[in-house]
Amino acid sequence: DRTDRDPAWPRLVAQWRSGRQRRVPPCDLTLAATVAGCAAAHALAFLDGRTPSSTGARWEVSLPGLRWHARPVRAHPACPCGAAGKGKQEHIPEDGGRRATMAGQGPSAEVRHEAEPARPAGTWRAHV
Repeated sequence: DRTDRDPAWPRLVAQWRSGRQRRVPPCDLTLAATVAGCAAAHALAFLDGRTPSSTGARWEVSLPGLRWHARPVRAHPACPCGAAGKGKQEHIPEDGGRRATMAGQGPSAEVRHEAEPARPAGTWRAHV
């Protein structure tokens, strides 16, 4: 859509992605963990054969109220990435069933053991 409105857009994008290095400040650990968890959940949903809720959308969250917004993202028909031809070369199981990944997985009975010795009462350890 942007290319249709602004013919110079591809040139601007190419300039922004030129050889100069950008310094991106490190993000907050909580934000990174949240994003990684969401991405993993969506990837597992896809691998299980379900359509993730992020399909065709961009998720945005605004602070401080943590308001979530899903904005639709449509593929531009002239883009060479192939997203506009969705579904043409997808790999679907031959039986048409869903794939099982880690759904329903739990710890093995053989591996259950104490990770650390019991601590005396009143002591604690911070996990970071």
